[in-house]
Amino acid sequence: MDKNTKIVSNSVLAVEGKDECNFFKPLLQHLHIGDIQLIDIGCKDQFKAEFMAFSNLEGFDKVERMGFIRDAETNLADSAFRSICDTLQACELPRPLLPNTIANERIPRTGIFIMPDNEVVECSKTFVLQQSIYCLLNRVLIIF
Repeated sequence: MDKNTKIVSNSVLAVEGKDECNFFKPLLQHLHIGDIQLIDIGCKDQFKAEFMAFSNLEGFDKVERMGFIRDAETNLADSAFRSICDTLQACELPRPLLPNTIANERIPRTGIFIMPDNEVVECSKTFVLQQSIYCLLNRVLIIF
């Protein structure tokens, strides 16, 4: 996350890295979705520290919706999901019970989506784009 990051929206989509930012930013623009703030939260090894810093920024208390998109990497998707849940718990934020679901019990509502399909390990990004981006985007937009 950039040192100059400021919270400018009550809807935040946190992604894992510049590639994901470079993908989702024009996609959201193309779909005329301008009220979602896209945040590069860093790679899996930086996620906890970066998110803790983000959650301490001025204006975080105004965030109403948060989506997280992360690659399964070389571990099962469940491991990536649990890692994000552990970080949310450390920040005393609501956590969904399962990937691809929304925690609606209080604000901010949170959803966690693990690429490519919330179940398997990372595969070719081209395959992900061709096979699951439409489904993923529909899942993510449910939270918003």
